[in-house]
Amino acid sequence: MLREATRSLVLDAFSRIASTVAVVSAAHDGTLRAMTVTSFATLSMAPPRLLVCVAKTARTHVALTAQPAFAVNLLAEDQEDLARTFATSEPAKHTTGGLRVLDGGIPVVPDAAASLICHREKIHDEGDHDIVIVRVVAVATSDSPPLLHHRRTFKPVGSTLDRVTAPG
Repeated sequence: MLREATRSLVLDAFSRIASTVAVVSAAHDGTLRAMTVTSFATLSMAPPRLLVCVAKTARTHVALTAQPAFAVNLLAEDQEDLARTFATSEPAKHTTGGLRVLDGGIPVVPDAAASLICHREKIHDEGDHDIVIVRVVAVATSDSPPLLHHRRTFKPVGSTLDRVTAPG
């Protein structure tokens, strides 16, 4: 039965979207900035592009929209603590999160399932978020499965969906 799209119903519906958990990280004015996101997506392969949705009220918003480059780190399934750390609005998270700064000054999450170094191309104003379009210029991957977020909880790959056994 369809009901009016209230904020709580929309949040509940959106929570049912299983998403890979990422930490976006940048350096801005000599300070490392990072935040946990689940609202990002691949956009194209030629050239390789992603989009990342960033709340305008987020402390990391300025770094991601002002800096020409930042990292999108897809967290490994054993990095739930990092996901929780970078999901807070506590300023101390930037000193306790264990980011590693690359030679070019971009901070990354060590041992992530993947880290993508991105150059910002466009920003689209969409309601309470900005959609940041980036080009992927460098990639590091590991064999670790990614961390998922589904129905407001973190889960390893394979635990979110019911397993179906093929007949015979």
